[in-house]
Amino acid sequence: MLRKVQANNFYSQEKEEFLLENDFEKIHAYKLKQTGQVVFEYEIDCNLGEGNQVEITQITDVHLNYVLDEELTDEEIFETKKHRLWLANAESLPSLQGALEGAIHSDLTVITGDILDYLSKGAMKLMKENIFDKYPKVLCTAGGHELTKQMQTGKMDKLPLPDRVKILQDFWNCDFYYEKRLVGKKVLAVAINNGFGYYFDHQIKKLSADIETARKEGKIILIFQHEPLSTKKESDSLVNAFYFAYGNPTQMNFYNRKNRIGYFGSDVEINNKMVDLITSNADVIKGIFVGHLHSGYYTEINACYFSNEKKIDAKIPQIVAPGNPYFERGCFVRIKIS
Repeated sequence: MLRKVQANNFYSQEKEEFLLENDFEKIHAYKLKQTGQVVFEYEIDCNLGEGNQVEITQITDVHLNYVLDEELTDEEIFETKKHRLWLANAESLPSLQGALEGAIHSDLTVITGDILDYLSKGAMKLMKENIFDKYPKVLCTAGGHELTKQMQTGKMDKLPLPDRVKILQDFWNCDFYYEKRLVGKKVLAVAINNGFGYYFDHQIKKLSADIETARKEGKIILIFQHEPLSTKKESDSLVNAFYFAYGNPTQMNFYNRKNRIGYFGSDVEINNKMVDLITSNADVIKGIFVGHLHSGYYTEINACYFSNEKKIDAKIPQIVAPGNPYFERGCFVRIKIS
């Protein structure tokens, strides 16, 4: 009850309309005049029943870029610091702090990857102090940037990937690959690490079990991950952004571009297996929330479910949240589920 009172007070402040590209209707955007965050508001009507409405906020692509002096003896970190100038010296930290100050008024906050700009002790220190220590209930998943020490150097990582993953697993405040939270009585938020560009068998097994349990218990699932899925719709070969982040694409291919997971024509078996699992259970999975592209996009993935052995066609909405550093006080997607 206290959280809802605090949330009502926070959102009662004066709002300034934030214009979206292409007069987009599915998302309402505004800037909070007093505290400065930009909010992209999206509603999902899942017929959860009276008293079961919950809110989840999503932040993405934080890109903490910071190096401790003691790290400069590491050749890889030294080279990356010299070449990776975007958001250097913790320039994105105020945007993260502002976004979190707003996001924590929801029932759950999820950060969907690229929290670190690259794997450095300095960036991990900022993440620990500003997320894990201050907001320990925030759910975090990784992107691809956390996995590398090399950024804009033109070189491959010298430290083997298993060693880099071990550092992150020991540091992360929850399961590095798959974590879930029950929000209210009927919404299961599932955070899946697909920042490698592919999934793992153990993630598929866990999600499959959670889908079956959710169906039996009358719950829905929302998936949070870093990289978007292909919609497998040819008409989505060119999707317009609803928000354009400077220096990033205004249009994106969600059909057969090879870095869309499960793209049309893909022969990556593990990815296709996960996409098939997600898209054949649209009665339970009601939304996918991702980042990675920095500009904001809305798509609907072709999906289905089975009832009395009859296949029923459906769609699963997928929102690509805008990158957080492009906003002075941060931004987030406010997801209202009822």
